[in-house]
Amino acid sequence: DTVPAPRPGGDAMGAPERSRHRRFVPRRRCAHECQARRQLEDGARRIAALHTDRPAPDRADKMGLYGWLVGRWEMDTAVYDDNGAKQTGRGEVHAGWVLEGRAIQDVWILPGTFYGTTLRVYDPGLDAWHILWSDPVRQYYARQTGRARGNDIVQDGKNDAGDTIRWSFTEITPNSFRWR
Repeated sequence: DTVPAPRPGGDAMGAPERSRHRRFVPRRRCAHECQARRQLEDGARRIAALHTDRPAPDRADKMGLYGWLVGRWEMDTAVYDDNGAKQTGRGEVHAGWVLEGRAIQDVWILPGTFYGTTLRVYDPGLDAWHILWSDPVRQYYARQTGRARGNDIVQDGKNDAGDTIRWSFTEITPNSFRWR
């Protein structure tokens, strides 16, 4: 076999010459790479990419645990601060199917108290839901696992400070629910 002669200013393959005293270490690449270009699009197209109108067919039966939440809700609330002081108010919840129907995202709005979003993703391997709450106004974040417990839904987990938390949906009907 013959080896091609080096090209001027480089090796046989055209790569630049390297110093004899420096060892060449190839750059590591991550397993996933993406190059993206911003596309201008109208709001309807952007929303259509995020939302869908039904659960994914491959897990529709399991999506029902939170599927009843999809829609617009008005809420009456009582929130207690760290000192036990009670604050009441009226707010709203908006929920919909996202990620091709493999998750539910909701936005909880209680003016002056919180404005956050939950992403609820069903995990077939766990037969449970990953619950991710983010409230950028108060900088409060929580991660939980949600499961049915009788007619209720119980979410256990930790907040960003590492404190154990439990949130529950009870008294669930087509037109109302209690959350605590």
